[in-house]
Amino acid sequence: MNKGKEQFTSKILKNIESQLSYMARFFFFYIPKSLEILIRERHYEKRFGIETSTIYLLKDNLSFYKDGQDYQPTPYKKLEKVVDYLKLKSDDVCIDLGCGKGRVVFFFALQKVKKVIGVELVEDLVKIARRNLNNLRIKDRAAVEIFHGDVTKFNFEECTVFFLFNPFGYKTLKKVIFNIKETLVTNPRGIRILYYNPVHRRILDNEDWLILEGQVDKTNIFVWHNKD
Repeated sequence: MNKGKEQFTSKILKNIESQLSYMARFFFFYIPKSLEILIRERHYEKRFGIETSTIYLLKDNLSFYKDGQDYQPTPYKKLEKVVDYLKLKSDDVCIDLGCGKGRVVFFFALQKVKKVIGVELVEDLVKIARRNLNNLRIKDRAAVEIFHGDVTKFNFEECTVFFLFNPFGYKTLKKVIFNIKETLVTNPRGIRILYYNPVHRRILDNEDWLILEGQVDKTNIFVWHNKD
């Protein structure tokens, strides 16, 4: 009987120890990390004079294939790693497909590139992105254009760097990749496609004209470039 009680007590103590260990990891790792992310987010938003941090849930799915996704901002820490990885050049034209409130657009505009473009279908988000552009405190930046429309109808001929944060579904992505490929016929050039949270990455993996470079520093942002 006493042995049974000892075993039961031992199990209880081990469970308490396990819970305390988890709580310690949470308070000493996850909370400081979350605070670091929050501080970085506020730093950039205040520095830029913009508001891009809040999620936007779609009210209506107006895209041609009815597969648009809600807006979520790409963390600034990941964007820092992206621009460090890309080593952007003065003749690069960057485009964010489904740009939402414009965070990626404005961050890329800090780099020494030719131009940055944002394309967004949701009118409310376009208005916010353009308001953010008007309020942008960074004067020494690349030219920025925000377009209101469906990405399947956009002309990508001048673009060299494409960014996507899972902004739409399979059918729209398939069409977009096809359209990008078509522009390489009329304007041969080197391009890179960055896909964050690549739900439909098999589309890019299956394109014989694209080569997977890899992942940007454990960010879940994958990069492809076209063959020479």
